[in-house]
Amino acid sequence: MATVTPSDSGPAHLGDFPEEGTVKASPVPDDCFYEVVDGQIVELPPMGAYECDMASFLAFMLGQVVHAPQLGKVVVETLFWLHRAGKLKRRPDLAFVSAKKWPIRRRAPKTEAWDLIPDLVVEVVSETNSANEINLKLV
Repeated sequence: MATVTPSDSGPAHLGDFPEEGTVKASPVPDDCFYEVVDGQIVELPPMGAYECDMASFLAFMLGQVVHAPQLGKVVVETLFWLHRAGKLKRRPDLAFVSAKKWPIRRRAPKTEAWDLIPDLVVEVVSETNSANEINLKLV
């Protein structure tokens, strides 16, 4: 597993992300969490224990609300295509996808990124996140 040391300079840029369908293998190591911003692969630092606990709790609670009435599904750390032309893929800490957007019995695709915009996303903010970093994630 790769080790990432957070820095004050923001997320690490790993290079350009190739156009969809142009390569077979991912240019990113399997153990690397990343997003794509303006076509650039941006490595994400790992969440701390507190942030993981909070994200797990929120996913569990939201899952309880949406499961029985089959409103949709809750996913964690899933990469979503948000804007193809802008080459933007984000990986929120957790997300809700309604049954209207994706049938409840249909599994998520076996692709690198889910090609839809979730109905709700949640980011667990830590003390090391800057206001600018969070504002850039708002679409």
